[in-house]
Amino acid sequence: MTDEPVKNSFDPGDVTQIASIWRKEWSDRSRSEMLASKGPGFFLWRSVSEGLKSSGVFYTRDMTSDVIDDEGLASSTKELIDQIDHEKSVVVLLGFEEQGQAIVVTVDKLNPPREQKWFEMRDIRRRSVMNAVWVPIRASQRIVLEGKHGREGFLEEYFGLGSVMFPFECHEQVVKLGWTDIGISNNYRGGQVTQYIQPGEDLESRRLFNLRIPGTKTRIQAQIDVPSNSTRENTVYYPCGDYSDYRSSAVGTGLVIDQSINSKEQDVWHLHQDFVVALNLLREGDVWLRPDEGYIEVARLTRDEEGSPELLEIRGEQLRDYLRARKMSLYLSSYRSRVEICGDNSHIDWDPIPYREETELERWEGRASEIHEGGTPFGAKTAVMHVARTDVDDEEDVPTFDFPTDDNVQTSSWTKEDEGRKLYRIEGEVWRTEVIEAGSVSERILWQKPQASIEFIVDAAGKKETRETLEHGSRWLWFRPEAIMSILRQRGSSLKWYSRYTGRIAMVPGEGVHFGVNPLGLINVYAKDIAILPEWQQRVWAGFNIAPDGKVAKELLDSQMRAKPANTQAPEAYLRRAYDAVNGEFSQKAGRRLFRAHQADETLFLAIHRFRALDRDGLFELAKDIARLTIESVDKNCLAKFIEPGKGESWGSIRHLEETLATMIDAHEARQLTGVLAGINELRQADAHMPSSDLDDSIKLAGISETGIVVHEAQQMLRELVDSLYKIATALRDA
Repeated sequence: MTDEPVKNSFDPGDVTQIASIWRKEWSDRSRSEMLASKGPGFFLWRSVSEGLKSSGVFYTRDMTSDVIDDEGLASSTKELIDQIDHEKSVVVLLGFEEQGQAIVVTVDKLNPPREQKWFEMRDIRRRSVMNAVWVPIRASQRIVLEGKHGREGFLEEYFGLGSVMFPFECHEQVVKLGWTDIGISNNYRGGQVTQYIQPGEDLESRRLFNLRIPGTKTRIQAQIDVPSNSTRENTVYYPCGDYSDYRSSAVGTGLVIDQSINSKEQDVWHLHQDFVVALNLLREGDVWLRPDEGYIEVARLTRDEEGSPELLEIRGEQLRDYLRARKMSLYLSSYRSRVEICGDNSHIDWDPIPYREETELERWEGRASEIHEGGTPFGAKTAVMHVARTDVDDEEDVPTFDFPTDDNVQTSSWTKEDEGRKLYRIEGEVWRTEVIEAGSVSERILWQKPQASIEFIVDAAGKKETRETLEHGSRWLWFRPEAIMSILRQRGSSLKWYSRYTGRIAMVPGEGVHFGVNPLGLINVYAKDIAILPEWQQRVWAGFNIAPDGKVAKELLDSQMRAKPANTQAPEAYLRRAYDAVNGEFSQKAGRRLFRAHQADETLFLAIHRFRALDRDGLFELAKDIARLTIESVDKNCLAKFIEPGKGESWGSIRHLEETLATMIDAHEARQLTGVLAGINELRQADAHMPSSDLDDSIKLAGISETGIVVHEAQQMLRELVDSLYKIATALRDA
């Protein structure tokens, strides 16, 4: 009935939802002989027993007292059964077992008939895929399916779509192709096709065979001269994905190949390999990703409840890029229908019937037909003929039969007239053909430059320039530090440090730009490095571009202009080494690590960097992750091998570490080494209500000299942490 999972608990407010799910099958239940023969009654539904996967059990009125223990509830149920019109409604007793409640309601057996405008689909017909973000390239969907075909209350909406690409020069030959040509019936599986050329046919325009040279996109077309007084047969083999129309010489390419395996296996929709390889796509489940664009979704497949494919879409931007590279246009042909079977058709005023509206792109038709219950046309008669052999010998071990003759065949015939009650089949259908044109350039496949370039601010006056001018000369651009966090949220991105204030940030593996952090915490990047990035990456950077402020980062300038890279170190680059050094020394001394390993460790190491701290709240969040990696992971059993608290004492992780170090080095020095951990522990608990004096003390304890630039304060905290961890490892090694 529905793919919604069964709930473990229900609210009495779910009555409307439960009833709407049941109603999908009421038309069948209301006509069933079983219910009709048993007379008026009610459905009993229990929340725990049935859930939303079942409509409950039907009981007759006479069974009410036997099923319902509560006399008052049983009485009210009987009264309601006696009051309702059983043709239109049904009584339902909803038992919410977990809440100990029961509600008696009446539910309409059928939904109200759909309005005429639903069948006319004007909302759908106004839309166009030409400028859609996601373009469907194959579809076979039953969007709505309720009730049983031929019965009152039956409701169905279907959407189908097929597509094929043709070279630009073939437009005049293929512009008239429609649903019967390139719709869902065409599976693009390739194979052998036989063509017949009749005497007198013009051979100039007939293509007899078409071959692709292996390893290239070059095709060879050839024609065969046929005598005018004979019929010539020609057989051609088409590779899967190829499409040929018998009315023209144009050869197209289907982007989706529908592979039908057998009646047991589900069909498989293959996205054409050339599209996948040209755009370098990675398939994960039913989604095709483009790692070169930050793992953006480029194609996606939707399946029905049975797991069969029903819709395949491609992102329009990448599709148009591919079409430009192939010098092709994509032709889409779709069909949509909406059907309902009603008890009357008074709400439909189409005249004449079928009613038709037609434009250059589409044809819509509306019908309201009389039918018998069951689906056959009203008043229709069916002719039946029965043919049987008369020479069958049941005693013969190996029967054989000659060709049938009048002597050994018996025939009879009769006419059957349907007698079901009159119903009405209301139906709206629309056929549409659209063309998706290629993009103006192919930036991704052919590396063509986009026509409209993104602009960046280049001076304090706010002057803006594009890639065309940024590629020339030596200058830098300024960005807010939020740019780094935005980039790192993308799959496949990476951050690498070269020195304390320079590094490389990449949106995709194997790429990246050299950046520097200036005294104001702003990001500097060489302008040409931004100019040569793909346009989609430029868009990300442009969102954080600002006017120059605070000079170019000195370490970046030294590296790129003076060829003198800074001899400094970024604490982020050494955190893992310092962490491992402490664990290694404790393992040597105590036989176990100081910091317990967790599954989240790798994620935390990647997340611990200065750009997490774009404001004070970010600084506190950074401190929280550092504490999870260190303070919260301290193995006290490891420390207990050196010293244990005195009787009646209880030490926290930091105090226990301090006391352990005090057995190896001076107690004052031990306190200094663990002080930064204590400050970080206090900062992770900081909030808006913390007194400013206490917050100032915690910041100092964490090794931060307040600068007002939070990014730099975070760098100081990380530097003090790494320095402390290395000193702890050294103290253990020398003890």
